[in-house]
Amino acid sequence: MNIDLLTQFFGWCSLIGLVLLIVTTTLLTTFIESLAGWHSRLFGASKADVKDSYFNYLGNLKLLLIVLFWIPYLALSLIG
Repeated sequence: MNIDLLTQFFGWCSLIGLVLLIVTTTLLTTFIESLAGWHSRLFGASKADVKDSYFNYLGNLKLLLIVLFWIPYLALSLIG
């Protein structure tokens, strides 16, 4: 395994992760009321807690993508 292959791997992982983040953000912001109502009934939590959990999830997903994929891709791009 060489640097070029690792760079391509992290690049594709970054792209897939970015698409996942965009789709998830779009769905959550577009359908937040219906999703919050459904999840609040499913888990027995208030709608406000569910909405807070959605944005906590989005923040954690973004942080995970940055740490696991974007930073290694940037580092490998600078090395290669």
